[in-house]
Amino acid sequence: MERIRYAIEKAREAANQRRLGQVPTETGDAIAWAASMTPKPLTGPEALAPEGADPRRRVPVVLLLGVVALIAGWALWSTQQSVPAPSSPSATAASSILVNPPNPGAQPVPAAPLVAAAPIQALPASPMQAAITAPEPPSAPEVLLVDQVARAVESWRQDWAARNMMAYLDHYNEAFTPADGVSRRDWIASRYRNVGGRTSIEVQIKDLQIFPLSDDRVRVGFLQDYASGSYREIARPKTLELVLGPDDRWRIVGEWQGKPPALVASDNS
Repeated sequence: MERIRYAIEKAREAANQRRLGQVPTETGDAIAWAASMTPKPLTGPEALAPEGADPRRRVPVVLLLGVVALIAGWALWSTQQSVPAPSSPSATAASSILVNPPNPGAQPVPAAPLVAAAPIQALPASPMQAAITAPEPPSAPEVLLVDQVARAVESWRQDWAARNMMAYLDHYNEAFTPADGVSRRDWIASRYRNVGGRTSIEVQIKDLQIFPLSDDRVRVGFLQDYASGSYREIARPKTLELVLGPDDRWRIVGEWQGKPPALVASDNS
């Protein structure tokens, strides 16, 4: 490009000189003039840079321009590949007509009515689940009765082991009848001798069981261990029958070693 521009400028200068009569006439002058009209060939870095530019900066500028042109061409090519060709509306309509052609005589299909979903019902418990279900706890009155009777029996045992005769005899109801048929007076005298007259007594109760007979009457069964001096009793069955007094205390109305007598229906049963 620079050569063409240079040649055009020289051609213009020659035309002006010919018009002004400055064209050389001698052979030597003509040769010198022609040589001056011919541009020098550019070699090395000077051939790649414009006229007047620094030769050390010509090659990087050309390389930079080439890289920019290469990047711009690649971006243009990738954009053309990623943009899909727009489909023709007529072609889309034609394809829809071929796939689902209209039927003028067809009746519109009514939409299916909405049906309310049935509520989810819980499945019945399996026999295994019913077997492992925890039993219902006893009611509050039953828990209170058992707790009160158990504490009354424990208090009776402690007063007996402590040989506290007044507290011990207070655990027996006025209607208490000794099992051997003796009078209440003789029974109290024998208890003073057998309980108050000993130096030490040990009493233990195991396997306590409470059987309610009515709202104010229960039977209690247990195994009794008794020791006093050299005398010992191990796991001897014993039964007490208690009634609830007007002062809300449970007191003994019957006491038996071994097998108790048959139950007698109470007035409140």
